[in-house]
Amino acid sequence: LLAAAAPLVLAWLGRSQRQQGLDPGGLQGYLGGQYQQAEAATPGLMGVAEQFLDSNRDGSMVDDITRLAGQFFGRR
Repeated sequence: LLAAAAPLVLAWLGRSQRQQGLDPGGLQGYLGGQYQQAEAATPGLMGVAEQFLDSNRDGSMVDDITRLAGQFFGRR
């Protein structure tokens, strides 16, 4: 499921980054805001998602998603 969703999420991130002119720090802040909105809208669901996406187990998946997005966009 994650392999199928990753290209969609990265395309959304790329579009958001271009539209808002975000640098890596701005992208991380943007993702943090999106995470907070999603957590407020669906309490508990983000905790489940974080278990799968927090690869370094630091308690936040935002840095992991930012790293993946940076790797993806760096290859283009």
